[in-house]
Amino acid sequence: MPTSKTQQSAYEKADAVQTYDDLVKLARTSARQAREMTNPSVSTELMRMAKDYQLRAAELDGGKLPDIGEDVFGTDQFHWTGRYLWGKQRLS
Repeated sequence: MPTSKTQQSAYEKADAVQTYDDLVKLARTSARQAREMTNPSVSTELMRMAKDYQLRAAELDGGKLPDIGEDVFGTDQFHWTGRYLWGKQRLS
């Protein structure tokens, strides 16, 4: 799947960011924008990005998922990514 320049820029910025606080901020911003979008495919991609940032932050905080707000799409229910399960519990 090709990515837009905006997505590539966001990924490059996330790769350069290594702190927990920065990753949480990116996750919350992406999640908020996902909730505000009217285009379903854009909303879905933004929420996917938010979850990715959330998981990266959790890796820096002993596996505890930071709160990024309500997931209106329900994507935080039992979605596996690599060795992690997205959900309300701690990552193992």
